[in-house]
Order: sequence, then structure tokens, then C-alpha cells
Amino acid sequence: MTWKEFVSGAASLGVTLDGDQVRAFEVFEDRLYAANATINLTRVPRDDCRGRHFLDSLSLSPLIPEGASVIDIGSGAGLPGVPLALARPDLRVTLLDAGTKEIRFLESLADLVACGLILQRAEEAGRQAEFRERYDVAVGRALAPLPIQAELSAPFVRVGGLFLPQRAEGEDTPSFEVLGLRLRERVTVKGAGIDR
Repeated sequence: MTWKEFVSGAASLGVTLDGDQVRAFEVFEDRLYAANATINLTRVPRDDCRGRHFLDSLSLSPLIPEGASVIDIGSGAGLPGVPLALARPDLRVTLLDAGTKEIRFLESLADLVACGLILQRAEEAGRQAEFRERYDVAVGRALAPLPIQAELSAPFVRVGGLFLPQRAEGEDTPSFEVLGLRLRERVTVKGAGIDR
């Protein structure tokens, strides 16, 4: 996928990117694959990065309210949090991961994008007052089976907020009521270089 195709795919998701934002995505991709040579951040080949990582991450954008505080649980290489922060400067994005290597990589992006960082296990951070019920939206890309992902994410979301897990199509949706969550809708994204 060329950068022009990426911009077009983002536009089809309702995300308009200017030249500076595209250059920031280019730098992010360069740094991700340079770091990946020494630490395992992704198994996705670089040729597929823009569709499978960037556009997939941006597919959440239409669901996230303007000016929202967002926490990316199990962020790893910064996905979906960094693409959302690059494309949506109105968002306040925090990246949470328990891996020191991952957080060090995310720290290396500080000149590129402003995101908060938390080096901690989600189940521990979710019990702390400074993080509990502090975010409008919790996102994550299949960090665990869906019931576990919901259990890890729910403590971070304020009342009335959103939990937006990215999952494979066809996966069963468990009952979330015990966690104080209610399924509002299930959204399937196709096109724009992604199929989910």
C-alpha cells in the first residue's frame, strides 16, 4: 500500500490526514521496523503495516468522541494508540503496557507524538485511584480473550464511557453486565485496506 492509498483509506474511515501527519506516520513506521530488528514488536511484514496496523487502528476513530481521553491497554508497539494520537490531536492518549522493551520503544516516539505512558500490568493499574475510572475510552487490539480483555479494561473507563475492543469477525460476544458494561453495538469494518 502506497502512502497515497493509505491517505485514501484513512479518508474512507472519516479520517483526514495532512502532509505533516503523513510524515509522522512515515517516521513511526521507520522507527517501528528499525526497533523490530532487535526487539519483537510485530510479526506483520512492513509491506502490510499501513493496512494491517495503521488503518486498522484508525478504524476506531469514528467511534471516539471529540476531545476524549483514551487509554490503550496492552499497547505493545503503540497500536492502536499512536496512530489515533497522530491522526487525532484532539485526543489525550495514554499507552499502557507491562513490557519494559515496549515502553522504551514508546518513549522513543516522544518527539513525534504526545502520549502518556504507564509501565504496569493492567490488572494492577486498574486498581489504582489515579487510573481507575479516569478515561472516556479504553481501546485494545486483542490483547487477551475478549472476556479477559473486558475485565482488564473496564476499571479504567468512567461511567458512560466506551470500551472499544478490536476483535476478529465472528468471535462470540460474552455477557459484560457483571463488569458494569453494556453492549451498545457491534461494528464491522471492511475496506480501506482492512478486513475485520
